[in-house]
Formats: sequence, structure tokens, C-alpha cells
Amino acid sequence: MNIYEKIQAVRVDLENEQIKMTGHNEFARYDYFELDDFIKPLNALMHKYKMTAYPSFTPELATLTAVNCEQPEEKVTVTSPMGAANLKGCHEVQNIGATETYQRRYLYQALFDITEKDSLNATQGKSDKEPARRANASNNADFAPKKGTRQLQIENIIKGTEFTLAKVDVWIEKKYGKVMTLDELSEQQFADLFNALLAAVKKGKSDGNG
Repeated sequence: MNIYEKIQAVRVDLENEQIKMTGHNEFARYDYFELDDFIKPLNALMHKYKMTAYPSFTPELATLTAVNCEQPEEKVTVTSPMGAANLKGCHEVQNIGATETYQRRYLYQALFDITEKDSLNATQGKSDKEPARRANASNNADFAPKKGTRQLQIENIIKGTEFTLAKVDVWIEKKYGKVMTLDELSEQQFADLFNALLAAVKKGKSDGNG
């Protein structure tokens, strides 16, 4: 079997594994595959068909290369623009690790056609109604909130996407049962929001919707 036949054989066998999604994004309300959900059966199948795949990263590009172990000159490569994670309370190396884990998951999904439902369907068509606190403040320049570090972080994530600060406010209100500003969230609450939103945006971009 050549490398293309082996990749297709792994795809077919992996479909029969009936792997389950354990990841859940509370912001956009969708389930997704964690890397751990499919990497073990995937490694077993690559071993079965005598092939392997290895990732590599540069500041600009994430790459996954599949190799036919019986004919190592046969290779297939998939790439993705390199993103960046800025997780609250994590040092630089932890952020690099988080980014590479995200990239590995998407690269394996692309190479072996591991599909998920469209994550952005969960947010499309929903109301962008602003919670009362933000609406009232925006009507009075004297009380309009200044942009703090947290708001700038969120704006930086959602820039150029269909997500808005209004949707962020709705998410906060639904999750915690009351209207809260970003600055009123605890460190853990903001980290939960940040990670959920980052994953939702990244997933949307990987699907070609962002």
C-alpha cells in the first residue's frame, strides 16, 4: 500500500472506532474532540498499517507529516497557520504548549478527516441583545466604562469574527445567573470565559468560517 492508501485505510477504520467527543465549549454550546479522544486509536491504526505522523512548528506554520514506514520517501503533509494562545495565569511555555496541542488536534483532524458539527451554528441567529448594565452605561458618556485590560483581551480575540461583546455578556449572564462586567469576574471565571471563547473562535477559523 502506498501512503495515500494507508491514510484512507486509517480513516475508514477510525470511523468504525466510534470515538466520542469529551470536549465541550460552553460559550458556543457545542461538543468537540479533544486530542486524547482519538490519538490512542489513531496511533494503533497507524502502527497496524505501518505508517506514522509527526508534527513540527515554526512561528508562522504548524505542520503534520505522514510517512509510509515501508517506503519512507512517501510522505503527505498538511499545514495550518500558526496561532497563539494567551491563557490567563499561564507563563510563556504553557501558552506555547497549549497552542501546539490545539494545532496538533486540528492537523490530525484534517489529515484523517475527523469531522465535527459546525461549531458556529450554535451562535448564528441568536439575539445580540445587550444586558441592561451595558445598555444603560452606553447611553451616558459620563458612566461609559473605560476599556480595561480584560476587555482589550476579549476584543483582540473576537476581532474580525462574528462574536461580539454583547454575546460575551449574554454568555456571562447565562452561566452565572446575573449580569456581570468583565472586571467583576473572578480570575477563574475570566479564565473560563477566555478559554471557551478562544476555542470557539479558533474552531470557527479552522472550519473556514472565520
